[in-house]
Amino acid sequence: LVYNDRLVPAGTPVTQRDDPSMTRLQPELHKSGLWLQADRVGDVFVPHAKDIAANRIPVNVWAWQGEAVDQGDEAADFASELLDRAVRLVEVSRDRPRYTEGNPALGPVGFADGYPLSVSSLESFDRLNKQLIARGDQPVPGDRTRTNLVLSGVELPDAPGVTENSFPEDYIKTITVAQNGLVLVLESLKASDRCSMPDTNQQNGERGPGRPVLRALRLLGRHGWHANSEAYGTTPAVFMSQNFVIKLPQGMSPDDTIDLTRDAEIDVEYRDHTNWVSSSKK
Repeated sequence: LVYNDRLVPAGTPVTQRDDPSMTRLQPELHKSGLWLQADRVGDVFVPHAKDIAANRIPVNVWAWQGEAVDQGDEAADFASELLDRAVRLVEVSRDRPRYTEGNPALGPVGFADGYPLSVSSLESFDRLNKQLIARGDQPVPGDRTRTNLVLSGVELPDAPGVTENSFPEDYIKTITVAQNGLVLVLESLKASDRCSMPDTNQQNGERGPGRPVLRALRLLGRHGWHANSEAYGTTPAVFMSQNFVIKLPQGMSPDDTIDLTRDAEIDVEYRDHTNWVSSSKK
């Protein structure tokens, strides 16, 4: 978050859109805190600061305004040196939560753009990379969309409008995961409209000229608008990956965890349409 900058309001988030050098930051989450490492400034361990009023500072994430837990001067100095600007490192406040789309029924979300979980598939990257190679561009790895969950072996449904270039995650309605007697449901809510991030190398922050990834997605017919225009507007966008909300088991404490392993039972429910409309179907 930016502080002490006259050109940017205090509490404004810093993202890779504006500062690709953030790709150099490597976080490692621990129960007691966070290890941060960057090639130019070394590393630092940031223990969780107490979520109390004295530690909270005002923040904003796009239209949302609230409070977050400041993680102290050492963390701020580390981040400020990395980004060459005065910033503070903050953690989500459990006592001052931010909700998905401002709706408590959809569950909390941290400092993501707007949704707790982003889902893509290896199949969609395969289609994208074939298009890139066909145009003489370099293929890209699966970290370009910065999704939380990358699926494999996902099949396309037998539905109207589905082609060999369709991305399977667009047709997923829910993913139900059963593990150790607990049932976790991931529900698709909104298609992800892409900015410059898919064209940003996640290892060094470099962005290739001409935005080849966005261009390839357009050539695959992935330019259009959200089907739910009442909720998400009619601004044209390029789509890749899906935003999901997480429905936790009833009675689960915020401090509880679900350890998902490869032997977990997975059930995928499909829909027969996408939640966005291609401009080529106009």
